[in-house]
Amino acid sequence: LIIHSSGAPEESREFIQVKSMEGSSLTLSTLNPQGKDSFFGHLKMFWRKGFSISARIVVFGEIGKEMSEAAENLKEGGSLRRKLVQNHGYTDKFCDWLKDNLAIESVDETQLENMLLESLSRKTETAASPKLARENLKSFIHTCCKDHIEITARSWQEKINSLGVQMASERNYIAEFGATIVPFAEYIADATWDYSKL
Repeated sequence: LIIHSSGAPEESREFIQVKSMEGSSLTLSTLNPQGKDSFFGHLKMFWRKGFSISARIVVFGEIGKEMSEAAENLKEGGSLRRKLVQNHGYTDKFCDWLKDNLAIESVDETQLENMLLESLSRKTETAASPKLARENLKSFIHTCCKDHIEITARSWQEKINSLGVQMASERNYIAEFGATIVPFAEYIADATWDYSKL
């Protein structure tokens, strides 16, 4: 996940890796530093091009001791630095940069979901059903991440607006169901037909 403002090359970007560590703790190998599409590989590419970037790893679950002390372990002679340089081909200069620009934090998923729910309950478009909106937005984020689709402030607001319209139309449908909207089977059953005119 890359967060930036309007996309100009000189603007700073924050690279975020989200990891769910259910039943285990975050280690360097969890991040697959040698993989072609790895978090560190992407960081290195942008770092080498001179972009102003920072990096954050957000963990749902536990962080292993070595990773929880990443800044210390990325110093000269540190275990993370040694592994990145000797085992995975990163440079000492990159490790120096990483030491000062990498943040690793553990977050509580329930707390984040509750914060989102509270925010949605205050928005006019989603106040009627914030739980439904939250689940829709989580699905939207998942799809965008999986398919590498950019989420802008505008596309996010459009999604919220569209959810509001969808929920309003469903509420109207439910309110009218059985009154002006009658299931077709019931309509046929209650109708008096002159079959000679059909």
